[in-house]
Amino acid sequence: MNDDVTFARLKRYLPVMIMLPALVVALAVGLGVRSLVVTGYGRMAAAGVNGFVLEAYGTRGLTGGGDRARDLLAQTIEARKEQGNLESVVLADRSGRVVYSTEDSQIGTALAPDGVITAALEGTVTTRIIWREGHQWLLVVSPAQLSQSEQPDGVIVLVRPLGPLRRTLVLSFLALTGTVLLGAGIAWFLLDWLITRARAELGASRAHTAAADRRLEASLVELAGHSVGTLQALTQAVDAKDSYTALHSVNVADYACMLARHLGLDDEVVTLERAGLLHDVGKIGLSEAILQKSSPLSPEEYATVKEHSRAGAEIIASIPFLNKVTPVVLSHHERWDGQGYPEGLRGEEIPLCARILAIADAFDAMTTERPYHGALSFDSARGELLFSKGTHFDPRLVDAFVTLLDTGALDWPLESAGTRQR
Repeated sequence: MNDDVTFARLKRYLPVMIMLPALVVALAVGLGVRSLVVTGYGRMAAAGVNGFVLEAYGTRGLTGGGDRARDLLAQTIEARKEQGNLESVVLADRSGRVVYSTEDSQIGTALAPDGVITAALEGTVTTRIIWREGHQWLLVVSPAQLSQSEQPDGVIVLVRPLGPLRRTLVLSFLALTGTVLLGAGIAWFLLDWLITRARAELGASRAHTAAADRRLEASLVELAGHSVGTLQALTQAVDAKDSYTALHSVNVADYACMLARHLGLDDEVVTLERAGLLHDVGKIGLSEAILQKSSPLSPEEYATVKEHSRAGAEIIASIPFLNKVTPVVLSHHERWDGQGYPEGLRGEEIPLCARILAIADAFDAMTTERPYHGALSFDSARGELLFSKGTHFDPRLVDAFVTLLDTGALDWPLESAGTRQR
């Protein structure tokens, strides 16, 4: 119920979580692009007027052209005004004295010194959008460059209509905003789909765990009704710590029984069924931090994990009808070369059922997703078994298990159908 509430709340607030940041990003990007477009447009306008000034005054400087240069510049500027490309132009020398203006009364006066004028005399172009008489205009303050000197010869202050720039700004802003919002919408859709899928997978996982619990319960009822409550409580306690355990135990029981039947050990099938279901019951004493750890275990943690086989044997040893299962659970991590645990048994000192269970346990662990590794393919797991023949595992049993794999006689457990690739 809590998970369902969490999913419902997440889906409810997902639009706000996605769209609000997207709107902020869209606004920031749009304003940034607007600034770039306005600056670029202003520089183009300034370059054009600087070309008119250079054509009128040449290289004589702003004080060397006289009335003739001023008249020539005025003709060019007036032509651009009639075309609607310029509204006003002011040209001043480095001292700030106005040498040309579309307003004749300004000629000979001095520009009021401010930071923008100072910046222009240092080579910086300043572009702004201003309001005048209820309309938007583009104001550009730029250096006037007539010579090869590093310092500008003066300052140009021009005002021009926004004209097509207004349409460009609006379209650019709308295009960028729309693109960002479209991306946010796609992200919203994908996240909503992922949440729905995760919710469905969680439900399927619960169903698998419930199926494993039901199977274990049925098996224990068949074995001895009076002990079902005790064992079920133990396995459910382990499942609560590691949801992987229940499904893994069922798979291991299936593989072990298949191998036993293939070897003609029909009398051992019941023991292997019970041992497979209960072989990890000793993990009840392990913490969730260790069971679900995705990184390698520390030496101390690994030593703790190795105690689970002995702990499991001790738990079931008190149940009389499981007396044949106890040594199998105790020894299912022993190795053929004597390097296993908990007692370091070697070769045929290890009970036969424990040797069978070790192969089934390893194969299922390799071919399923674990917190600390991904699932191996069919061929990779087969190769690992053959590589470990004579060291980890009984060579004869490995050959028999590989024969089952190669002939297709080994059926995948029902609980894992569709989750593995051959």
